[in-house]
Amino acid sequence: MTNQKPIKRKKLNDFIRTKLQVPGYKFAEFIGVSAATVQKWLYGEAAPSTNKIRKIAKDCGITFTEACELFDD
Repeated sequence: MTNQKPIKRKKLNDFIRTKLQVPGYKFAEFIGVSAATVQKWLYGEAAPSTNKIRKIAKDCGITFTEACELFDD
C-alpha cells in the first residue's frame, strides 16, 4: 500500500489528463516548469505566478480566467 497524497486541485488534474491528454511531466515541459512544480500545484503545496498562469492560458488556448480556475482548491 502506498502513502500517496490526495490531489487537491482536481480541475487542474482533469485538465491535464482529460483535455490535454498528457502526463503531468509533459505538461510541465510544455509550459516550462519542472515536473516537481506541477506536482506541488496539484497537491496544493504551491501556486503559479500570474505570469505563469498567463502562459498556461496562452499556450493551452484557454482564457486567463479559465486558467485561474484550474487552481481553485
